[in-house]
Order: sequence, then C-alpha cells, then structure tokens
Amino acid sequence: LNRTQYLNFIRDKVDAAIDAYFSKKPQGEDVTLIVFLAIGKDKLQKISISRNSNIDQIKSDIGLLVPQMLSRCYGDNNVKTERVKTSPRKAWNRPNKMPVGQWVKSYTRHRLYIPSQLDSL
Repeated sequence: LNRTQYLNFIRDKVDAAIDAYFSKKPQGEDVTLIVFLAIGKDKLQKISISRNSNIDQIKSDIGLLVPQMLSRCYGDNNVKTERVKTSPRKAWNRPNKMPVGQWVKSYTRHRLYIPSQLDSL
C-alpha cells in the first residue's frame, strides 16, 4: 500500500475506469490496460517528473494499484491474477493490439470471479 499511496489523487479515475470496464466486460482480463488508457501517457509523464522518478516505476506502481483496488472492491478471493503457464512466477502480457502498446510494454491480467457471475454461466 505504501508504494502506491502517492497515487491517491488518481484513485477516483482508476475506480471509474475499473467500474466502466467490468460493467461492459464482466469476464474481462485487460482492466490494467484500460486503467493505463484512462490515465494516459501524458499524465504518467507528469507524475514521473513531479516525483523525479522513472516512468517505468510509475507504470509498475499503477500496475500494483489495480489489483489492490480490485481486491478492496471485490474481495481478495474474487480477484485472480492470470499467470504465464510456462512460468507461474511470471504474470505479464504484451498489449500489442491496444492503443497503449506503444508505451506499455507489458502488464498483468486480472480477472474477477464473483459467485453471482458464476451462477449465471
């Protein structure tokens, strides 16, 4: 939590992006990419400059913020991190087909498993 505390000022934007994404795609996995799109590259650069930090560290911290917020909203047991099958310690993907593909080189997928959703399948 301490590592992402400085991002409190964008939590409302992140929360809105998460809500909008899952309302359209309840089984979606690309919520982290949607959050990056909602924040935007320019804002990330401004955060990086204001903190005198590398932009890759800011992106990594936002990547950590997403599952923290998901767990807080939906419960730890309902948030699953998609892992690379050949190496369970790795949890990343490349966003080649998304507009962020030029500035987000990798990200972690998260999926919601809500019991009410499973009942309707």
